Amino acid sequence: MRAEKWASILAPGHDVTELAAAFASKHVLAEAALGLLAPAIGAELEALHTGYNYLARGAGAPAHAVRIRGTFANRPPWEKRRSGPPRLASQWEQHAIDAPAPEAHRVLVAAEVRASAIFVNRGGAARGLRIAIESSSDCIELTSVEAVIHKAGRFEMDRHAAPLVREGDRYVAEIPAALLQPGFGGTAHELVGAPMGAMMDAHHAGQIHLNILGSACHAGLADLAVELVPLENPAGARVERVIVEVSAPRGVPLRASGELHPYELDRLTGDAHSYLLVLVDAPIDRIKAHAIELLASVRALWPKGQWHALASDARFEVGDELKPKGASAWATLEQAVRATKARVTATLAPRSTYDTNEVCGFEVNVIGQLGSIAIWLAKERTDQPAVERALTAAVDTIAKNGVLVQAVLARWQIDGGGVATPYEDVVRIHGDHVAQRKWATTWLRAIGRGQLWLGHALRDRLLAALPDYLEVGPAIRIPVTDVAATEAALAPLLPTVEDGRAYERDDD
Repeated sequence: MRAEKWASILAPGHDVTELAAAFASKHVLAEAALGLLAPAIGAELEALHTGYNYLARGAGAPAHAVRIRGTFANRPPWEKRRSGPPRLASQWEQHAIDAPAPEAHRVLVAAEVRASAIFVNRGGAARGLRIAIESSSDCIELTSVEAVIHKAGRFEMDRHAAPLVREGDRYVAEIPAALLQPGFGGTAHELVGAPMGAMMDAHHAGQIHLNILGSACHAGLADLAVELVPLENPAGARVERVIVEVSAPRGVPLRASGELHPYELDRLTGDAHSYLLVLVDAPIDRIKAHAIELLASVRALWPKGQWHALASDARFEVGDELKPKGASAWATLEQAVRATKARVTATLAPRSTYDTNEVCGFEVNVIGQLGSIAIWLAKERTDQPAVERALTAAVDTIAKNGVLVQAVLARWQIDGGGVATPYEDVVRIHGDHVAQRKWATTWLRAIGRGQLWLGHALRDRLLAALPDYLEVGPAIRIPVTDVAATEAALAPLLPTVEDGRAYERDDD
């Protein structure tokens, strides 16, 4: 029936059964049906594959194209815009929602400050802005602002930058060329059923993002009163509160590279998780056996819950989903580890979707020159000292067998898990090469509060006196209480980001 309604567009010699076949296509991608549709209507397949926006804005429509434009007899409600003098308001006012408490913009001492505030014009179009900022503290020095204004009817922004100058206790700037766009003149109810583009345009109508730039001088808390004044109606000004928290850097790795965010250091100085990474140089079957031994050492301590697990037989595949449930969950996971050709990853669902601190899981990766085994357990859901004692004993056993390349057991804040450590994230060393034999016998992967194991290759590379350590077969174990002191003692084994790049170039 549906195909017959479109019979008038059929090309000569074609019938509605061809249209029906195109309409009934069940391919994952809708574009696959175009191969059936094009000959039925006498169209060029490549033309059908070309999106309208590309034709209209990019390459331009071909000369033989027919352009059709439809117009509404009555303009839709989502096109409503305000008029009258400009009046700046909170972004929450248009939704009739109380503004939440401002969240601090966190920055480290000597780093660049990039804070922001959002305003919405609840009046008509106007030109010109004045910015005045008062700060409760001298822990930051402000230098400039940037007003980013959403342009009506487009997914584009106008950007206006201006330096900040001191006027008594305030920083001020003026942007006379800034064109304020009118705010949305309808209600949220009137956006129901609107096309997505029109809905987003109405939602952002009149928005002004004010970026505030500067530098962090010393530790402290700066409470900023940010006033935005429309030059054509000073009475329509609005003040937004912005908080900047400046903290002294703690836990910065010896080889840290580039500008750091406090969040990155939170991961290294937090203790929400016990994280273990073990690198083993052995045949695959033996790597798997050691992985099962490590998992078994903490099986009785593992919290109960629902598992999400994947097993892959190729390096870059996501893998097949496993179904570990109930009393047989561990048997399912153990069998997956024994059978995998590449990787098994399993995580335990948190009790709440809002609580990422509860993440627990493991990854066993056997593809490549070395085996990589990672286990992470949340302090909130386990007996952390017991977990660490069990894992330490299990790694010692592997070390005595002579196959351990290196291992680290640390208290960190883990947000995802896996065989890449947060320590390496901060140093900016990433890539598959970190699990290769040459790299892992030359450089340490990570140091954290807890325990550190060096296989014989790394141990033999140290020329300086070692810190306190324990002999475990041909390897050594170093208890780490002061990360900075341990890094200083093991500095020859710690890579820089340049070392990582050079290794990747040589490997190519």
